[in-house]
Amino acid sequence: MRAPQKNTDIRRNQLAQTALKRIAVNGLEGLRIADIAADVGLVPSAVYRHFSSKEDIITAIIEYAHSTLCHNVARAREEHDARWVNWGS
Repeated sequence: MRAPQKNTDIRRNQLAQTALKRIAVNGLEGLRIADIAADVGLVPSAVYRHFSSKEDIITAIIEYAHSTLCHNVARAREEHDARWVNWGS
């Protein structure tokens, strides 16, 4: 079954998250473009429309992890600051 067409950013994100799940199960050595494509419902050549190489996918995973970490740190800081202000009142 063919996967429905999606916005490039959405598809890149989907592919990177799928690759991350594959790495969690099979390790980095077990990461294969064909497996990522199959999980998403694409042919392997479609993955290369969004990423030029496996290394490019890994870079996207690292950028996603960095972004998520920064977001979580900012949220934790805001919560901490809010508690500190409320505690002092």
